[in-house]
Amino acid sequence: MAGTLMASGAVTVGDIRWRLRRDTAAQHRALEHLVPVMRPNLTLGDYRDWLWRLLGFYQPLEACLGEQAVRLLPDWPRRVKSDWLLADLRHLGLVARDLETTAARCPALPAFRDDAGTLGVIYVLEGATLGGQVIHRHLHQRLGVGPSSGGRFYAGYGTRSGERWQAFQTVLRAQVVSESEMATAVTAATATFRCFSDWISA
Repeated sequence: MAGTLMASGAVTVGDIRWRLRRDTAAQHRALEHLVPVMRPNLTLGDYRDWLWRLLGFYQPLEACLGEQAVRLLPDWPRRVKSDWLLADLRHLGLVARDLETTAARCPALPAFRDDAGTLGVIYVLEGATLGGQVIHRHLHQRLGVGPSSGGRFYAGYGTRSGERWQAFQTVLRAQVVSESEMATAVTAATATFRCFSDWISA
C-alpha cells in the first residue's frame, strides 16, 4: 500500500500467507507505480499532500475495523496508522480545524464482515507498514523528516517492525485455516488494494 509490501519468514504453499502474497501480487505491483514518495524530485509540499490523501483512506477504514480488529489483535490501538498521519500533518503545518473539516474521505471502502475478511484487510495495512521502512529512509535523506518530525507514519514500528509483523502473521495463520476462510481473506485483501488504488488515482 503506502509502502512496499514485504513478508518475512518461511511460507509454505497452501499457507494463508502464501495465498495472500500470490493472489495480491498483481495489485501490489500496480500500486507501487502510483505511490509518489520515492520520486527523486519529491518536495515537502508533495509529501504533505500525499499524507493528506492517505489520511482520507486510513481514517475511515480503521474506524470500520474498530472493535473487530481489537478482538483479533489486542494491541490494535497501537497499530492505528491514522493517528500517525495526524501527527505528521500537524508537524507539517496543518491545524486541527483543517484536519477536522476539510479532509476528503474515501467513499468506497473494502467490504468485510467476518474475522477472515477483517484479517485480509489488516494484512494489507500491516504489510504496507513493514514496507514503509524503505520509504522512511528515503524520506529522511530527501526531506529530513523523522519519527518526531513529520515522518511518524513511515517510521512505523521502528525496530519492532519485524516483531509486530510476525505477531500479526501468527494470528492470521491461527484464524484463517479453511478454504472458505482463505478465500474470504484474499477477497478482502484484493478489495483493499483496489479501493486504495482507486482512491489515490481519483
